[in-house]
Amino acid sequence: MAENETETLKNDLDSLRNDFQTLTSDVRKISEEQARAGADAARSKTGEFSEEVRKRSQEVGAEIEARPYTSIATAFGAGLLIGALLKR
Repeated sequence: MAENETETLKNDLDSLRNDFQTLTSDVRKISEEQARAGADAARSKTGEFSEEVRKRSQEVGAEIEARPYTSIATAFGAGLLIGALLKR
């Protein structure tokens, strides 16, 4: 009778070990899929951000070309302001 219970316990432990390995494998696969999805989303956002920066840069360049003296005066004033703030 003790041998039968021992055999049953061994079988249960083997079953538990197999279930744990399956669970670990499933968690790893899910984690990898989520990491891949996150990386893809980050790449997509980076591309969108890069395009937006390029577009804004062109707009600023066009504005500077349209009003060069105003742009110079604005840059000079901003430089004075930053210089005064850094002096303190």
